[in-house]
Amino acid sequence: MTCWLDRREKVLWFTRFLDWVVETDDIDWIGIQEDECSKEGAVNRDSIGEHLGEEKKVLTRANLQYGESTYNTAKHPLLSNIDIGTLDSEYRCNNFVYAMERFLHEHGLLKLDYWDATPAKYQLYKHIHIVLPSTPEISDHPVMDLCRATAAQPVAVSGKTRWKPAPAQFNTVLARKELPESRSEGLDVLGPNGLHVAQVRAIFELPEELSTFPHPLAYVEWFTPLQKLDKDTLMYQVEHSEKNNIHSASIIPVTYISRSCHLIPFSGNCTDGKWTGKNILNECKSFHLNLYLRPIDFVLLRT
Repeated sequence: MTCWLDRREKVLWFTRFLDWVVETDDIDWIGIQEDECSKEGAVNRDSIGEHLGEEKKVLTRANLQYGESTYNTAKHPLLSNIDIGTLDSEYRCNNFVYAMERFLHEHGLLKLDYWDATPAKYQLYKHIHIVLPSTPEISDHPVMDLCRATAAQPVAVSGKTRWKPAPAQFNTVLARKELPESRSEGLDVLGPNGLHVAQVRAIFELPEELSTFPHPLAYVEWFTPLQKLDKDTLMYQVEHSEKNNIHSASIIPVTYISRSCHLIPFSGNCTDGKWTGKNILNECKSFHLNLYLRPIDFVLLRT
């Protein structure tokens, strides 16, 4: 009887939440991020070139395996000739070379002269859109989810034009370390064998001198598996996944990214005054995975 009442109470909560969304809001929740990105682009130095470079989009649907996401990206990367030093200093891809070696080895692409060859130059995207399939509780149509990975931009002056500085944007996402072994496994499973929280540091094309790959790649830093729930908020608690004080990082295809997510810093009884929007993801040790950011997050993450 107690379990039945608990289920009925959860159904009532969720019904009221959906009624509130439908009756009081006509907002494209995920589209808000895209609008904000467009507004920022209006004052950033790369706005004109970025829009010109993305006039033609490439929507990938074919030849995807079970568990891979459909994505939408620019026809050509906006940034080119990015070396490993820049990836390290501006994008904080500190273990890029080793992560690339593991990726090439896992996909059977590693060449014998990998460590002896001249370091490759990389072409980077500023962002991609992940196509989220329709969710019956929320919408009958697929929606676009924005994932950004951009380095900070300083003030720039050209003649009478002055561009404001732009902060770095390295979004957090829910992604897979590997694809499901069979179709019997659910695509929204969380935990060690499912979706993990990760921070995207760079989105790039695999250089031809290393090998060829059909999709763009992403360098990501992982957080701990989604297993621990906060008893008060019922949100998942995560921390940076580290070994010897080094962030656990990998290179994965962008098709392994399921959707964006939002982390809430958790500091206990006191908050460090040195935390800012620029350093919070690096300085804070523990986070809550926000299930109230968008209706689709509530559907996926509510236990």
